[in-house]
Amino acid sequence: MFLTMECDYGMRILRCLSASPRLTVREIAKNERIAYSFTQKIVEKFKHARIVGSEKGRGGGYFLIRSADSISLWDVYSIIAPDKYLCACLDNKNKCTKKTHSKQQCKTHNEIARIQQMMIAEFSKISVADISYASTH
Repeated sequence: MFLTMECDYGMRILRCLSASPRLTVREIAKNERIAYSFTQKIVEKFKHARIVGSEKGRGGGYFLIRSADSISLWDVYSIIAPDKYLCACLDNKNKCTKKTHSKQQCKTHNEIARIQQMMIAEFSKISVADISYASTH
């Protein structure tokens, strides 16, 4: 698991939406200094995941469906980069080539898996509200 630029932008986009009842993609992109097309792509992922809703027409735009305090940074990461791991061998789709003679995972695999679980736990503790502009944390 590593934070891609898209994950960083996703966190910033939700933070931006948490500060306003409704924003257009253009407004979000301008406020967060993210390319319009990249902002659109990320917002659509959030919409598909039912974290963000949209309304068309005059006064339309995007808005949070869930409260900012109910969306963790891990939720954001899981939506944006569900197939990213600290190490490829942690992905169940990949076979760890470093198994021991007794078919156990190697110690490196075990340590990286432990660290990744710690990171997931930490990202799960922090909400979009915690990183909002109004946050005092």
